Amino acid sequence: MATYKLKQQFYFWKFIWATIVITFIVGVIPSSKANSLDQKQVFEKILDKLSGVKTLKINFNLGKSRYSGILFVDLTGKYRLELKKDLKTDRIIVSNGKKVWNYSLFEKKVVISSLETEESSGLQNFFSQFSKDFAPLSYTKELSSELGSNYILKVKSNSTNQVVKIFLTEQLDIKGVEFENDGKPTFYKILKIEYNPKIKKNFFEFKIPRGIEVIDLSN
Repeated sequence: MATYKLKQQFYFWKFIWATIVITFIVGVIPSSKANSLDQKQVFEKILDKLSGVKTLKINFNLGKSRYSGILFVDLTGKYRLELKKDLKTDRIIVSNGKKVWNYSLFEKKVVISSLETEESSGLQNFFSQFSKDFAPLSYTKELSSELGSNYILKVKSNSTNQVVKIFLTEQLDIKGVEFENDGKPTFYKILKIEYNPKIKKNFFEFKIPRGIEVIDLSN
């Protein structure tokens, strides 16, 4: 009889202890908040994630095309975009914040333009302008043929009125960005984002290779 009571007490306290542990874990480890937040809160979460970030390295695929790329961004307004076609480098676009070099390896030609004449929309400018120029529009859960089930934050540019879709995971990590230009969407599938990678001092200056045609439209 005494043994039976001891067993009952053992299982009782084991149950109580398990309940305490589970309650502690639930309280300490936050569950996914993607479902419970509105567009302003999600927008703020992304701003928080970018707070203190000076540089980014982004690997991406360009929709369902044969293009992929690596984008290096200095959030002061500099970038280097290396586009690949069938895994071979096809084009390099570099901006030092004043000029833009658009170098086509296939055409063996580089076009130099001023930053003011460059098209502002695109992944290369999006993150440096995000906190300054964009405001949240809506936040929904949708299905995408590219990414499956997603949480999508729509933001709008105050200067151009362009609407951009940001595709997010349940943990609010960015896994896709879609721009619409003249009614045609351009979708970047984000493969990886590195925050504050080390970048060499002259990385955002372009050295023109020998034997390349140069078209200078910056003057």
